[in-house]
Amino acid sequence: MKMIKREVVSQYGGMVKRVHEEEFVTHNDKSLIQETRTLFIMGIPVKSRTLLRPAGLGDAFRRAFGGAV
Repeated sequence: MKMIKREVVSQYGGMVKRVHEEEFVTHNDKSLIQETRTLFIMGIPVKSRTLLRPAGLGDAFRRAFGGAV
């Protein structure tokens, strides 16, 4: 559906970045949020973690306001 991407931390002139991505997905007829957090060093992804979780109240506000919250 819709993806929200944020650069959380950028250090050392952009050589180290932490990126947080969220996407609404459908899994077994349920609307879930897939979160991916990735650490980039000099543009190469070094560490990545992906979680599936149910949508909460904050996600409902984010969806209603178009990802601005």
